Amino acid sequence: MPVSRKRKKKRSSKPVQRTGGRRLTPGQGGEPFGDMFAERRRLDASRQSVATKAAQALLPELVELATTRTGTDLEDALCERFGPLMLDLDRGSLGEDANPLVFLDAVIGVTAEAVLDGLDDDGPQSAGWQGPWRLLVGLGGLTPYPLMERFVDAVARVRAAPGGRVLPALPDGPAVAGTVLWARDAYGSRFAVVAPIATAEGSTRWYLWDVDACGFTVVTVDAGYQAGPDEALARWRTNVGEVAGGAATLTPVDDGWLLSELLPVGDEGMMRFGGDGLPQMMEYHRCRRLADEVRAVVGRAAPGTTGYPLKDAAAAAAAFTDWRAANRPEAAQHPEYEELVQELAESWSNNGPVGLYHTCSPHRVASVAAHLYGYYQADFADEIVRLLPDWTAWLAERNGTPADLADRCLTPLREIREEHVEADYFAIVTE
Repeated sequence: MPVSRKRKKKRSSKPVQRTGGRRLTPGQGGEPFGDMFAERRRLDASRQSVATKAAQALLPELVELATTRTGTDLEDALCERFGPLMLDLDRGSLGEDANPLVFLDAVIGVTAEAVLDGLDDDGPQSAGWQGPWRLLVGLGGLTPYPLMERFVDAVARVRAAPGGRVLPALPDGPAVAGTVLWARDAYGSRFAVVAPIATAEGSTRWYLWDVDACGFTVVTVDAGYQAGPDEALARWRTNVGEVAGGAATLTPVDDGWLLSELLPVGDEGMMRFGGDGLPQMMEYHRCRRLADEVRAVVGRAAPGTTGYPLKDAAAAAAAFTDWRAANRPEAAQHPEYEELVQELAESWSNNGPVGLYHTCSPHRVASVAAHLYGYYQADFADEIVRLLPDWTAWLAERNGTPADLADRCLTPLREIREEHVEADYFAIVTE
């Protein structure tokens, strides 16, 4: 019976520690989970320290911004200033790396301390509190879950201090001011999500999320305020390209569950893999805060949350096997055919929404092929990749994809080589 050749390409070169039969006590290296948690605590403390130092150094500049700008003008300025610094922190350019949430947490903390330092015991009689307070208010409009609780606690701490009880009331935060719209490209896996947002000044701005669900995971590759829904759609069409996005139109969201999976979240936890560029970092917090507002309005139970075509890899593998037997009876059967199909089915949607498993695009084919060559030994990956033309033909038939679009899905297979497997998940791909 053939032996499977699928293995991870990269194996750990760290030698296995030998104990000589002696039980090791915690702290001696014999408690792998204890060591892991201890290292995690050390990293968390180091990252918090780096972020706090960066926030303290930036604070005077931010307070100056807050003394001359308010509302959305201040919000825009904060996004522009945070972006480059968070990019450096995320890449470890300033020492230990610190992710954007750690940085924002640090900024909220040092800003609250600055407000406290500027308060008189009898009330806010001096001017020292005003700039930091306006900055703290501005940060509130950008703060996503899960940091909103930290922001609320910081404001409560300031108000509870001597002199803090008469600080001005917080303005209303951003809120969805109308119908949330979306558009989908011709392949069904690239989305424009557009929402009208009411600002503290009473005006309405339109926010765009360009969501690419073709790669390893769902990524917001472009985000920001646009002049209106037409301008937002035009920007998205430019990003996507005329072939895939030219015929798309905005319609009211009709699947709250899928929308919730598409929009970015503030707490990515261990799933955050980094790689954000400057434009994504500039909108990092705002696009997540506004996504929280959209989820609260649209919910997760809108019509269309049931009846997805393919629910899991096992169902897809079985359906593809039946289709190939009926449509490619002459195809040679590899000794490990069933395993190859199962591996392809599992790789097709590593971390994507169930509702988009059946979609197929050139970008998705390229992403899956890159994953296969990066994860498996080359000979085993080659065998799986040889199934991709039939796989895309099967999906195109199921989805009613026009022949010209289905043929474009095969283009990456003619170009991909094993030495070109590094994927840029945040790239704006034009199909």
